[in-house]
Amino acid sequence: MKANKPSTMAMVLGKSEKGQSLIEIIVALALASLVAVGLVRVTTTSIKGSRYSSDQSKITALAQKKIAEIIDYKNAHPIGFWTYIPLEEYIASDGYCLHPAITDVSDQLHPTPPDPEAKMAKISVKAFWDEKAGVGTQCFSKNYNYSLSFDTYVTN
Repeated sequence: MKANKPSTMAMVLGKSEKGQSLIEIIVALALASLVAVGLVRVTTTSIKGSRYSSDQSKITALAQKKIAEIIDYKNAHPIGFWTYIPLEEYIASDGYCLHPAITDVSDQLHPTPPDPEAKMAKISVKAFWDEKAGVGTQCFSKNYNYSLSFDTYVTN
């Protein structure tokens, strides 16, 4: 039969006791706890990053769709477009909020166009998500963690 070897700590201290000392067990548990905490933090950060990327992709698609709707309205109503005020959209199921706006920026056309009737509009869609707090269904009555702004320009 083999004889039991003394533990490393026992050999260092010159002891010949069998088994683990309480200090060795505490040190091992502390190291295991540090590794576990590190793994939990890395996993949590990874999940948050993945969620942010997913939300950003969805909100980008929604904003592009809203811009396309406004351009379609412009093409269908070339005169009424210049006084059109699009409504903000709150998508309750996903917690996304889109706030579109149309701004006449005809005075920024350079060089001055030969056609005095030439017009240019800036279409902006501000997108918000990950609601922190707020009451109501209006985008600006709430507080969000993230936002993006999408802009494009159209002419008559």
